[in-house]
Amino acid sequence: MPIRIQCPTCQASLSMPETMYGKAVRCPNCQSAFQCPPAPAPASAPAAPRRRPESTPAPPARSAGGSAFDVDRGPTPAAPDVFDYDHGHRPRRTSGWDKVRSGIFFLYFSTLCFFLFVALNFAVGLEDLEVTPATTTAKILAVVASLLLLGGAILASIGEGFCCSVPYDSGAKGAITGSTVFMILATLGISVLTVFDLKETFRKESPEERLARQSKESQDPDLVKPIVNLTVVGTFLATVILFFFFLTLASVHLGQWFQVKSIMAYCVAMPLAPLALLMFGYFPEMAAPTNMAPPAALDRSMVKLLKYGPVVVGAVWFALLLAGLSSGAGRASRRAAD
Repeated sequence: MPIRIQCPTCQASLSMPETMYGKAVRCPNCQSAFQCPPAPAPASAPAAPRRRPESTPAPPARSAGGSAFDVDRGPTPAAPDVFDYDHGHRPRRTSGWDKVRSGIFFLYFSTLCFFLFVALNFAVGLEDLEVTPATTTAKILAVVASLLLLGGAILASIGEGFCCSVPYDSGAKGAITGSTVFMILATLGISVLTVFDLKETFRKESPEERLARQSKESQDPDLVKPIVNLTVVGTFLATVILFFFFLTLASVHLGQWFQVKSIMAYCVAMPLAPLALLMFGYFPEMAAPTNMAPPAALDRSMVKLLKYGPVVVGAVWFALLLAGLSSGAGRASRRAAD
């Protein structure tokens, strides 16, 4: 490969082969003789980076008294901790009690729907709301009542589904799982009954046709709706019983003894409410006009109190029981996070 050199006399740039390094040459321009510079020293190769010697892991020790294939694997490495570098804190892991609290949130609204449904039926039955059959008002109230019942059942199914995440060590997982299954079955039955009721509500027929249809149904009754209605009542009753088992077991696990006593008192007081209605004037003769002489007549305001009172007290009391369980679940979740 030719090289470029410069004449020291005339400063001319000359080209000559690499073999002329260190030899005497003559400039073709000025004819002056000079010695070609020596060859440059070869560039040294960059030193390779030093690698840290890798430690050879010791072979796993065999367990004493075992076969040649039994190897002691040592402790299992812990899962990596999650750290939120954007906010500078570790996010709290969601526990089963957190999901129970989410389920109780849905149960609040379910209780409200059932309460409004019962109150609406009592208002119509006690003639606080004067409703004429086959009118627009009657149809609207029928739709509202059906939607309240169906909405309460759906919200209860969702809430109990969340509550199924309760920890196994609480002893309440089996009760809430069974309650959820029965609640789903009751919701399906309520959906079928809602279709029957809305179909009958919006059926276009004259009063004479309605009387003829009802007379025909009384002679040859359709057993589908009574069977579905009986199924809904049975499954809903099983749901309530298992749910109160869940409340009791979860409260015992959380150490909420006042909550346990309140649940026991609720289970005793609420079934006695219908008996109180029978004792104090639920019979038709007791609901007669107030101009009849006592004790044959019971004041209608007392009848309303005996009907609306247990419903209001039962709904508020049940909501307080849910609030107590939610509070205990929150404390258990915080202890688990710490």
